[in-house]
Amino acid sequence: MKNVYRLLSLVAVVAISSSLLTATFMTSPLNTSSTDLYKNNISEQSFEGIGIKPLDVEMAHKIREMGGLLLQVSNANALTEEEALKMSKDGRKIVEFTVIGQTVNLPIMGGTPDAPKMYQAMTFNQQVPGPTLRVKQGDIVKFTLAVPEGEMFPHGRSIHAAQGSVVPGILAVNPGESRTTYFIAEVPGIFKYHCTGVNVADMDRHVLSGMYGLIIVDPVDGYKPLLVRSTATEDGEIKQEFTRYSADAYELQFNFNNLYIDANGNYDINAMLMEKPTQSVINGMALGYTPNNDLDALINGDANKDILPGFQPWQAFTNQYKGQLIYVPTNEHIRIFAENHGTQTIFVHFIGEIFDRITMGNRIQAEGVESWGIPGSTGAIIDIVFENPGVYVWANHDYSNAMTGHVAIFVAGNFFKEALRDDLGDAVDGINYYAEALGQPSDAIPPPGLNTKLWPKFNLHGLYTDERAAEIATIVENWGIPRA
Repeated sequence: MKNVYRLLSLVAVVAISSSLLTATFMTSPLNTSSTDLYKNNISEQSFEGIGIKPLDVEMAHKIREMGGLLLQVSNANALTEEEALKMSKDGRKIVEFTVIGQTVNLPIMGGTPDAPKMYQAMTFNQQVPGPTLRVKQGDIVKFTLAVPEGEMFPHGRSIHAAQGSVVPGILAVNPGESRTTYFIAEVPGIFKYHCTGVNVADMDRHVLSGMYGLIIVDPVDGYKPLLVRSTATEDGEIKQEFTRYSADAYELQFNFNNLYIDANGNYDINAMLMEKPTQSVINGMALGYTPNNDLDALINGDANKDILPGFQPWQAFTNQYKGQLIYVPTNEHIRIFAENHGTQTIFVHFIGEIFDRITMGNRIQAEGVESWGIPGSTGAIIDIVFENPGVYVWANHDYSNAMTGHVAIFVAGNFFKEALRDDLGDAVDGINYYAEALGQPSDAIPPPGLNTKLWPKFNLHGLYTDERAAEIATIVENWGIPRA
């Protein structure tokens, strides 16, 4: 317990010391209402019963007398606006990306369309997770965080794809203000971006309440073709074969995280410290990729006869929260961008399939594996081919997280052909896979980039406000994917 106290004391000291730098780096002091709300929130957090003592105030005063802590990191990839514009004339592309920090109420698993269960979500652009940024290695990113007037809290940002000093960029942006950062996306791979709370303090609440998102940096020379092993018989002997798939692939994105909330929909810091998630979410929703009533009627002939009894919490919704499945073709290269935004390691696994290739840190880590562990704030690119039509389960093989939401249902090929024949007749034989008719959930589709094959259609699905849902539909259509 002493080690826990020392660790948390160090974290708290760094947070307070960061706050001491505010006068130097922030454009203006916090407004009174935001400051009061923040202080009230901190004072309400209870550490009773877990052995954590308040921060040694004398220690903080000593640090302040010494001038505070100045965090310094190499600034090689951070740019001024003038430097960015100059580099753009030499061939680098500037990609602009703006996120708006805003607190809204969004639904969680457990409610109904008439009586939804809500929580206080902290968001980028009124969606959880925030929008995905996709660039090519070597691009210049112009990243802007804006916080509107009237927002309850200041917000910050940490960009894991950037390299450069965390000060002043990590410091809070007050309501009514914005801050812009330029950086070169030098390293290919997938990276997290997230809120840093109020000068690092309260960062856990902001991130675990929804302020996180994904950055995909495509390799400058594109992705690699995929080789898949199989066997065949020749003259009575078994021989190994390889099937080569193009680097062009259908792509999916899955952002894993956990929710720690109380019965009133507010953040529960004690649950987080005890590592007891309330719900486990993929792209913001627990069990969001499960059947709905329409699919029940289509497959079972009865909207009230569940395909997966007990695992269809969103089935009756009719808007963007309606449960949807993931549909993939057979014998095609599928590329999955999976990022763990939480604090617990996830163990991704397909019930019924084997991962053909795992890439982390722009290096191939494994081929032909059953499961793969992804630590917190880390991502992996997973390549897979579904050879056979069927139903597959994408899950976190940590049972506690799977049972609280880390599950998604995939359907490969035209698996329900005969069940659909009565309704569709011979037309069912012309279906390759169901995204052609029902679409792919919009929140599972990353922006197109290098080596992207576009899905045939999309359906509107995700933890968005109604206002944001309308914007998402237009964004995906502009990518060249029609709505189902």
